[in-house]
Amino acid sequence: MRPLPQPIEGIVSSVIKKMGLETRFKETQILKLWKDWVGALVARHALPYRVVNKKLVVYVDNSTWLEELNRYYKTWILKRIQTALGKGIVEEMIFKIGEKPEEKNDKKGKVK
Repeated sequence: MRPLPQPIEGIVSSVIKKMGLETRFKETQILKLWKDWVGALVARHALPYRVVNKKLVVYVDNSTWLEELNRYYKTWILKRIQTALGKGIVEEMIFKIGEKPEEKNDKKGKVK
């Protein structure tokens, strides 16, 4: 008897869980969905970089936006991320002034 066809998203989700990559996958969703969550205006001035110890590092283009995000948007953005991904992925946000660093690969192709 042949198995019944399954939706691809269910299969992908199952494989991600079995490989222990669920948290990393959710972290990558931040990069993908950032503009939808924060809007075009904020996205023009702030780019998420990576999650380190449940802290999302976001680079902003100037001190005015750094202050604005810390003062008015931080809690709101954090709640949106937690609603979408669950509370265990990102617990804090850190805003830094500057350009988002480029990922550097070692000789074996691994990201440093």
